[in-house]
Amino acid sequence: MQIKKWLSYLLPLQDRVYHSPVNGRLEINWQHGRRVLDSAVSNYSYGSLQRILQRGLEEANFQPTAQSVLVLGLGGGSLIETLRNRFAYQHLITCVEIDPSMIQIAKEVFQIERFAPIEIVCEDAATYVFGSKHCFDWVIVDIFIGDSIPACFTHPHFLSQLIRVLSATGTLLFNTMHHTLPSEQLLAMASYLQTKGLATRILHRIENTNNVLLATKQTQA
Repeated sequence: MQIKKWLSYLLPLQDRVYHSPVNGRLEINWQHGRRVLDSAVSNYSYGSLQRILQRGLEEANFQPTAQSVLVLGLGGGSLIETLRNRFAYQHLITCVEIDPSMIQIAKEVFQIERFAPIEIVCEDAATYVFGSKHCFDWVIVDIFIGDSIPACFTHPHFLSQLIRVLSATGTLLFNTMHHTLPSEQLLAMASYLQTKGLATRILHRIENTNNVLLATKQTQA
């Protein structure tokens, strides 16, 4: 392991491969001295994706005083590491992940449970959100199959439910890839959220690959 770790500063090295019924081939690779999780077409955790989500949280001024966080799309759990280590967040994080292989990888390879308290729910994100009775200060959506977001998660019907589960001043962070989600569709999502009273903005081309939509509920006068 140590040899792979040091050699990975020179070139990426494959560590192991998983075959997921949801995401297909998943690779654990060594890059720059650490393991990352990749699909066949994109990074899923601990690489550029981790930096993208960290940038989004920084731009949205994430504070560790938030009482509740919902993460839709666990991947390998790099966002959880970021919340704990970069933002010193100590409260419960609820993670929803449809792919049991992802949960296995997050636990076995990346030891995600060391970041307790966390709740990991193996369920479709839409099913969870539509059935949720709880409200969250932060909802972070990072749902991809390969490099694409399933269409149902960009539809106003789902967005309306995300609004419903946000607390009175809650913030939504929605991660997208600019080459798989057309800009007009992203703008339509932002426009819909604005019509519902949320203050929105888009962070363009983070890492030259992703657009992040930020939307925050505003208190009523």
